[in-house]
Amino acid sequence: MSRNLLRIVLTSILLTFLLLAGCGREAPSPSLPAGSLAEFYPGQLSAVDRIDIRSGMTGEWRTVTDPKVIRDGLAEAGELRFSPDPSQAERTGYTYMVILLEQGEEKFSLLPHAIGEHYYISDPKLSPLLDRLFEAGTKPVPGRG
Repeated sequence: MSRNLLRIVLTSILLTFLLLAGCGREAPSPSLPAGSLAEFYPGQLSAVDRIDIRSGMTGEWRTVTDPKVIRDGLAEAGELRFSPDPSQAERTGYTYMVILLEQGEEKFSLLPHAIGEHYYISDPKLSPLLDRLFEAGTKPVPGRG
């Protein structure tokens, strides 16, 4: 009888560990494309005439409307690569939120680590570029709180 009780206890412990180990696994990443901002953008980056950018640190919004700053910034950003993050586990916070607009209409938004609902690893050159765009922006931003 004590052997049966020992087997039951050991089996219960083993099943508990297996269940706990299974709960900690992430769902497999879907097959996500890698690409540049220009490839992800649903149109021509050259048509963007306004960039709204929000600091994740302060919540402050700034807008960039100077055509030269937009053109130069998007020329640089357009070639930067985004690779799917192997971990698609949900996360919070961001350094900047970027919204690209054409004639007042929002066309595309991204975070440095996310495009749409998926997480990406961005080119390290993106952070200093976003810093420069934010500093070049003016406030208040029309329609943003």
